Amino acid sequence: GPGGRQPRRMTPPRSPAPATPPTTPVTRLRNPGELLAALPYLIGFHPRDSLLFIAFGGSSGRRIELTQRVDLPPADDAPAVCRALAANVVRVTPAGVAVVVVGGDPVVAGGVPFGGPPPANDLAGVAEEALVACGVTVQSRTWAAGTGAGAAWACYDTCGCRGAVPDPDTTPFAATAVAAGLVALADRADLEKVVAPTTPGRLRRRARMLTRVVDAALDPADPRGRLRRIGRRRGGAPVGGAHPRDARPGVR
Repeated sequence: GPGGRQPRRMTPPRSPAPATPPTTPVTRLRNPGELLAALPYLIGFHPRDSLLFIAFGGSSGRRIELTQRVDLPPADDAPAVCRALAANVVRVTPAGVAVVVVGGDPVVAGGVPFGGPPPANDLAGVAEEALVACGVTVQSRTWAAGTGAGAAWACYDTCGCRGAVPDPDTTPFAATAVAAGLVALADRADLEKVVAPTTPGRLRRRARMLTRVVDAALDPADPRGRLRRIGRRRGGAPVGGAHPRDARPGVR
């Protein structure tokens, strides 16, 4: 009745808030071959004749914190180059570093004879010494003929493990990198083309387009700036505005 107790409404229990997905894609590298296949996505191109230091860190000690690449240095310069790379690594307080040498000996590009040492063994040793001197753990030292599918690789360490770089299309890291918008160009020359200044003709066309935009903003009735350009060519004041000389202090 009117004076009776109102029935209580049942409130559905609150469902837990959905977990926020990570902003950075996460995947795992299971072996040296997958790390080599990931390198082009980490630096933007397939390295050739290169020395790389890959620093791992984070709470798990397995997150890639820093990737450095340099051209293979001459033997006399190797100690100084490796010390500089090791000094940079210390800045990210890594749990460990993977040293990778790519190329350097076309004779063994097809593979390393069973039981034989990989090329550039001295360079790998110098790299390890530089890292150890900085108190950094060397997790692995690997040589690879390249980073494309099927390229031979081998460890410098006593494990003697070796193999072939997997097809990037089959690795979880490559799939995750592509989904994140990362690209791997064929070589450094292709990357240089991407970041190189454009041609002079294209720069002049862009300058004209920018001038038109500015002219249109200054005078909507003269969007192409014809009247102002006529005034400038005659040496007088642009139509609809004062001469630039009048804007200088102390000039009357």
